[in-house]
Amino acid sequence: MPKDHARKNAARRAQQRTGAAYTSANAATTHTHPAPDLASLADLPYTRGHRIELDRATALVGAARAGCGPCLDTLIPQVADSAATVAALAGGALGILPPVLAAALPDPARAWVRVLHEQADDAAPVHVLSLMPADHRRDLLETTVDFWAAGAAQPPVFETITLDEPDDGSDPVYGVTLSELEATGPQGSQRLPMLILNPQSGDAGLEDLLHRCGLPVWDATTLPPADARWRVRFDIATRSLEGIAHIDADGFDDISLFQAAEQVTLPDHWWDLVDTTETVLLCGPLKDATPPEEALADGVALAGVRARARFL
Repeated sequence: MPKDHARKNAARRAQQRTGAAYTSANAATTHTHPAPDLASLADLPYTRGHRIELDRATALVGAARAGCGPCLDTLIPQVADSAATVAALAGGALGILPPVLAAALPDPARAWVRVLHEQADDAAPVHVLSLMPADHRRDLLETTVDFWAAGAAQPPVFETITLDEPDDGSDPVYGVTLSELEATGPQGSQRLPMLILNPQSGDAGLEDLLHRCGLPVWDATTLPPADARWRVRFDIATRSLEGIAHIDADGFDDISLFQAAEQVTLPDHWWDLVDTTETVLLCGPLKDATPPEEALADGVALAGVRARARFL
């Protein structure tokens, strides 16, 4: 069988086994999952000067937190091949454990953590991993991934904007919290600006977002779908958020989710994300500061959509 035909057949078998799209299976990738920002792992003393597979590491943590077996099966062998990447992930998760917990780790992980803490040479953690048998390095990575899956690092949350109540008092009222989400996929990782909807009236909540607003349920295994009819409007002159609305086929607003009650200048880096992506991830309802990806992992039902940013 020609090599390209064999690869196509293998990809189609992967598609049937995992549920991934054919193009994703053919590229040896599976799904897209929310994931944390792991850029700081490249600044650990023992990873400086090494090439860290940061996109794959981020994708692996995202898959672990989503509980996606097919993605884990694909990514763990890839990441395990890079001693520096395993060191970065292991140090970030296991290096901060108290001694009593580190002593209970499986043998490969416990031995490596001992090197991490007892060797004065910053090169030792990566060097030891490079000499470690492949199956031991993979065992260490799998232990590490379990800790990352349970850790649920929180993305930064900046401030909550209070919204105007409708004049007639008939529509549910939401506040919104600015946040960010690290998304990973076949093309690597991307940081997305996110607005978390906070119910501020008794009729605001999941049922309202699903039925009145028509937002889809956010499946924890992937990002919410994009819908260009949802618009998040910004004032360019003041760099502030004006409101969120859904438009009909003629371009007129048919759902007004909110209008800002005050002019709040957005943080520079959050504004830059909106300017770069021209997309804002809307999700909710959440009444506290729990990150959406953590709420999803805990089984909380959320609605979500990727809306288009409009600059006025």
